[in-house]
Amino acid sequence: MERNKIDTGNYRAWHLFYKAELDGIICSGIIKNGKPTFALLDERVPSNNKIKREEALTLLAKKYFISHGPATLQDFSWWSGLNLTNSKLALEVAKNDLVSKIIDDQTYWSSNSFSLPNHEMEVAYLLPTFDEFIISYKDRTATLTSEKNDKTISSNGISQPVIIAGG
Repeated sequence: MERNKIDTGNYRAWHLFYKAELDGIICSGIIKNGKPTFALLDERVPSNNKIKREEALTLLAKKYFISHGPATLQDFSWWSGLNLTNSKLALEVAKNDLVSKIIDDQTYWSSNSFSLPNHEMEVAYLLPTFDEFIISYKDRTATLTSEKNDKTISSNGISQPVIIAGG
């Protein structure tokens, strides 16, 4: 940069690199001699074929419900950040690969191969802060009682580590 008369003093180079990263021109490269490098994004990350909007929404819905189900439409909308209209569209097209069950007037969707785990052995799970089991759902009443929710999720949405025992 300096050879081309671009001032890099006072951390200016880092600001330029950061802007180029935000613009999708460069990305982090390999560490070389203990120092970070940068690479052209197009060379480091192979480009994928573009997919149409409806296909992308469907793929997102399938992946969510297969990996997080049983979950509701509202859970999917909250987790994905999609508005309800787009969430409904995504679910509508993905329904063929999912199964639903109505519990307490709520429709829950999951993979058509979903089955409940065998609870013959008592198992405890130690979950870290922000574990998907807790934060992936808008309505957490299926995983936490309201008393436990108040102790687990702070008013600003930060979750505490959790121990899950007996389901």
